[in-house]
Amino acid sequence: MIAASLAIVGAPTLSHTGGRDQRSEPRRHAGASPIVAADTTYVMLIRVRWDLLAHFKETGRWEPDSASASALAGHSEYWDDEPLASNAILGGGMRGEQWDNVALIIFRASSTEQAQRIVRDDPAVKAHVFQAEVRPFDIHLLRLQNAAKP
Repeated sequence: MIAASLAIVGAPTLSHTGGRDQRSEPRRHAGASPIVAADTTYVMLIRVRWDLLAHFKETGRWEPDSASASALAGHSEYWDDEPLASNAILGGGMRGEQWDNVALIIFRASSTEQAQRIVRDDPAVKAHVFQAEVRPFDIHLLRLQNAAKP
């Protein structure tokens, strides 16, 4: 018997096994509730502050000052915390010389205003370590079974 499933972070998982569909709700921290009704998808386009990237390119070492390092750690914690984590779909950075300073996070929000607030409240954006833009984003193809493992 072959089982197929598609899982979007925080979304109910739908598995099809032998003619039966089974739903399971995402796990949440005690007392957490969804941050959004989540009918719209947005992309946060990210670029790291140029002086930090330039230092890395010149030295080959990532050595942000303590305030920047704290903001970057806060960025990871911010997107890992519930309930925001339940609305994040995908995040990552591009590789290659021309694209080495481009990253994105695709997430769900109930409105453009809420999406802008979510991005504005990111600690790395607040600290001006990241320049970020938020735009509506249409997902036309999502095949998680083909995704590489991190």
